[in-house]
Amino acid sequence: MRHWIANYPEPQKEAILEAIASSSLARIRHALRLMEELGPTKRGPAFRVELLGTYSLEPLRPVLQLALNCFPAQAELRIGPLDSIETQISQPVRVAKEELLHARVVLWRAEECFLKSFPFSYGFPEGITSRRDQLLGRIEGVVRLHQRSAREVPLFLSTIQPVKFSNPILAAQHRAGLFSVLGAINQKDLRHRHRQQRNLCR
Repeated sequence: MRHWIANYPEPQKEAILEAIASSSLARIRHALRLMEELGPTKRGPAFRVELLGTYSLEPLRPVLQLALNCFPAQAELRIGPLDSIETQISQPVRVAKEELLHARVVLWRAEECFLKSFPFSYGFPEGITSRRDQLLGRIEGVVRLHQRSAREVPLFLSTIQPVKFSNPILAAQHRAGLFSVLGAINQKDLRHRHRQQRNLCR
């Protein structure tokens, strides 16, 4: 990150480093304001990213904005409606050069999209494997929709992470294995990302 902002003036550099070290929202906003004073020769070209998630991303906007602006680019975040991933992806992206997305990122957590497979809330589910397959089908569907509506835009799928397991040892002993279920989902996720990267290189 220090390398990326090496050509920034000292006030901007110091503000960014302080914001990252402190994790203070006020300092993050201050650093963003200072970065806006820099011209494109310092910050680089526009970089439009669409973020879609199963949880509210607006509270994270300043943090995400700062992180992306540390690249040599002027990041522009577009946050889609809450938990409407498929609806948003199915809509064609604008084709005008000044509006075209440079990347689309899907962020989800197991609590939101795989809730009923969590045994400590719903007992020991007999259908955990089928629910896993349903979610794997959802991942496949998201990729197909994206390829249909915006094939030229790189798609990044985040791995699915739970906030907390109340008893990871017990969870690992379940018939389907909660950890193995999430591992299978993330493995599917990673295969999609590698396939997407290969398609972009062709």
